[in-house]
Amino acid sequence: MRKQQGLSLFGFLIIAAFVGFFALLAVRSIPAYSEYFSVKKMVKALIQENASGSPQDIRNSFDKRASIDYVSSVKGEDLDITQIGGVTTIGLEYSKEVPVVANISLKFAFKIEETTGSKAAAAQ
Repeated sequence: MRKQQGLSLFGFLIIAAFVGFFALLAVRSIPAYSEYFSVKKMVKALIQENASGSPQDIRNSFDKRASIDYVSSVKGEDLDITQIGGVTTIGLEYSKEVPVVANISLKFAFKIEETTGSKAAAAQ
């Protein structure tokens, strides 16, 4: 006589609960990362197109792009723009909190920095 092997109903429910919870975390995380990659793409485009513009022009351009791409976590005023000797650096740090279930939340911290021009020129 062979011993029965397999998963009981209780074991299946436990595994399904874990898989479901991690699937929920993944689904809730996707919008935050999607927005992060949109912001990163916008900053990269800004540094290529408006590097010689004034900081206010860069911020205004960012706000226009953000409204088109439905970015709500970051505004143009949050950009840290430095222009020294032909080198423009746009930096940005922000966090986003995503509710998961009841009082459980995920907090994501993002940092973006793009530079144009020669860093050697800025050092002189």
